[in-house]
Amino acid sequence: MKEISLDTKEKTELSIKQVKEIKHELIDKIIPYDNHTIWEINDKTKEIKKAQFSDVTYTFGGEIKREIIIKKNHSYIGALNKKNAFKKHDKGENGSKPINENPLEL
Repeated sequence: MKEISLDTKEKTELSIKQVKEIKHELIDKIIPYDNHTIWEINDKTKEIKKAQFSDVTYTFGGEIKREIIIKKNHSYIGALNKKNAFKKHDKGENGSKPINENPLEL
């Protein structure tokens, strides 16, 4: 019988796939008034367009929650039209309804 010797070294490469963790962090909350739109304003070029939203998520209470796709150097403002969005942007407002922290207190 012939003996076969395996002197060749086999190199194995380990490929590790990294799974990126997506963390959702609440930056700000905008609750628009009725018939208002969320506008996206580029802070450098002052270009304005409607904000883009991620997929809609439903909760058990029947609420619909949508998240804005946030971009760098952009501001997000709730307003009726573009003209009012620019006014609120210049004042430093986001056009949200006031949020009552303790609704049961008078």
